[in-house]
Amino acid sequence: MMVRRRNLVLGTIGLGVALTIVAPGRVGAQEDDAASTSLRHELRQVATAVAGMRQDLVVLQRTQAQTKASVEELQTAVQVVDSKLEEINHRLGELAQRLDAIEAGAILRKKPVEPSPPTPITSEPEAAEPPPPAVAAPPPSPGTPPLRETVEVAVLDPREIFRAAHEDYVMGRYDLSILGFRDYLKRYPNTELASSSQYWIGECYLGQRNYAQAVEEFQKLLDVYPQSPKVPSALYKQGLAYLELGREDKALKALETVSSQFPTTTEAGHAAERLKTLTTPQQPR
Repeated sequence: MMVRRRNLVLGTIGLGVALTIVAPGRVGAQEDDAASTSLRHELRQVATAVAGMRQDLVVLQRTQAQTKASVEELQTAVQVVDSKLEEINHRLGELAQRLDAIEAGAILRKKPVEPSPPTPITSEPEAAEPPPPAVAAPPPSPGTPPLRETVEVAVLDPREIFRAAHEDYVMGRYDLSILGFRDYLKRYPNTELASSSQYWIGECYLGQRNYAQAVEEFQKLLDVYPQSPKVPSALYKQGLAYLELGREDKALKALETVSSQFPTTTEAGHAAERLKTLTTPQQPR
């Protein structure tokens, strides 16, 4: 009996020891699983964040590339503008020199002449005094009548102004060409090239695609120089400018005027071709 009780006690003690050993093992495994799950969750979050950062980086790289392209285009445009400005400045310098030459030639010399004092009546005539120097004339003293000046004016050839302005037009320097032709009209409004100067001002504005101003300039030619041989060309080009402005009614009127009033001109033939395209109804497709 005592032996059985001792064995029972020993078995109970062994079971307790076993349970004591096994229980901590289970708790440790559960803690490891929880830590592993938490770590996996954190890794997923980091991976998601990295993926988002990669997308942001791709967008940033595209934006940077577009910005770089825009900057390069802007630099190219700036270089073109600088080149144009340099060319314009050069032409303005030439015009300034030309104007200086005109102003310098306007007064070639100034010759001061003193009025001759009355000659006293004597038995013997006195020797005539030599005239005062032409350059170094003494300033007039108080009470002396003012000196008279004789001015000799040099006239610039009008054709030279016209030629230079037309050359600017041919080279596409429309602003300078307009200045040149307007200068010609200001100086020589009644010469044979005046109406041509007004016509080429209109052509300059056509070249700049300033169609409204071109219409006005061609109309000035029609109003001021109605007998000019440039009238058919001005009417035809005015009609084209009206077409560009969407004023088909005005364009038809101008083109019809060319055809009816100047039928033998080249412009009349061009106007007739334009009128056909404008008045012929288009076939449905």
